[in-house]
Amino acid sequence: LDELTPMGSATIMEVTKDQSETYEFDPLEVGIPRCEVEDLKGGDRFVNAELLRETLAGKPGAIGNALALNAGVALSAAGKADSVQAGVQLALEVQQSGEGLKTLDKWVAKTQANVVVTLCDLAKQSLFGTTTISSMLEQMCALAVDVVDQRCAAEC
Repeated sequence: LDELTPMGSATIMEVTKDQSETYEFDPLEVGIPRCEVEDLKGGDRFVNAELLRETLAGKPGAIGNALALNAGVALSAAGKADSVQAGVQLALEVQQSGEGLKTLDKWVAKTQANVVVTLCDLAKQSLFGTTTISSMLEQMCALAVDVVDQRCAAEC
């Protein structure tokens, strides 16, 4: 796998410009309890969206622990935490605070606001005969792709 899970230990290969090191890493070492695959199982896009929102709102459990585990390792690798354990602790604190959901909601509101304003402009153009319906639909599709691309480039 390309990510760590609380289900058990993992073999890590850490590569730096000076060396590479392979070792076993157990999430228990950083305070993340074990879970089963069922604890991490999602569903369709609606179920997964709700699970994400609950987790970002601070709901404790295996999904939040998996998120914190991977974020903690990333924080340590990026030099934003002194150790994996410190990174995991920081990630758990942020996850449990619910700030992640607030950030997601702001992002959603911002992207939807931009789309709504532009769609209103396109609708006005169509009403006043400056563009055809098919042209408006093409522009709407292109806009949706552009908005996602811009947001991901700027914020992902």
